[in-house]
Amino acid sequence: MQPRLKDRQRSAKRRLIAIVAGAVLIFLVSVLFILRIDSLQIQSISVRGDTVIEESQIVDSSYDVLSGNWFFVIPKSSIFLFPKNTLKTHLLETFPRFEEVSIDPLDLRSLSVVVKDKGVVALWCSKNPDKLNGIDQCYSLDEEGFVFARGSDISGNIYKRFYGVLSGNPIGSFYASPWEFQNMRDFLSELESLNLSPNSYEVTDNLDRIVTLASGTEIKIDSDRSFESVKSDLKTVVQELQIKGIQIENLLYIDLRFKDKMFYKEKQELVTPI
Repeated sequence: MQPRLKDRQRSAKRRLIAIVAGAVLIFLVSVLFILRIDSLQIQSISVRGDTVIEESQIVDSSYDVLSGNWFFVIPKSSIFLFPKNTLKTHLLETFPRFEEVSIDPLDLRSLSVVVKDKGVVALWCSKNPDKLNGIDQCYSLDEEGFVFARGSDISGNIYKRFYGVLSGNPIGSFYASPWEFQNMRDFLSELESLNLSPNSYEVTDNLDRIVTLASGTEIKIDSDRSFESVKSDLKTVVQELQIKGIQIENLLYIDLRFKDKMFYKEKQELVTPI
């Protein structure tokens, strides 16, 4: 009796395992079938938002990510399993101009992509003029000093211009760390409180800094100087020049690169120490 009972138990156990395995297999096949149904695949992508990038470019780039299969059998275009985070990262990397990308299903067959362009706060410009029009080649900088697109304001002075540090095609590069870039912009803003009108900021090959005013006057600064000390010295220079009746716009440059000495040069005149 004992052997027969054990045989029946083993047989029942095998039947139960077979039933469970069959049920799991049927479930997986059913899920796979559902995931591959055409009516549940992303077949249209709607693009909205504030951007100058053409919708067709965004749509085509999105489909590059949605093409292919997971594990060779599950379509990446399935509305239930599409790679949302990968798609978002891909769009941000492909279009550096984008500040924000939001992706959500609209229904079982379509996707909504909402984008927002970065705000332009300044320009990085090459000192190699465009051969066609003879003006600087400029690129847009966001508030973190990131270069994300060709500049739209390459002939006017709407934005402050930054020179040096970068070369070639700078798109995708940082002019400086976000903290350093903010300090540079703050310094230029503080100069305006001294009735100075800075147009550009340049880091030279030897890391000295040159601020050029709207009048063309250059303020030359040593790389080791803090912006706070430079501002303090400039206050002194401005006061001294006012006493002497000299207008800033009549200067070729103000040189603050030498310890305990400040020099200025009037246009068409000799260098004068202060």
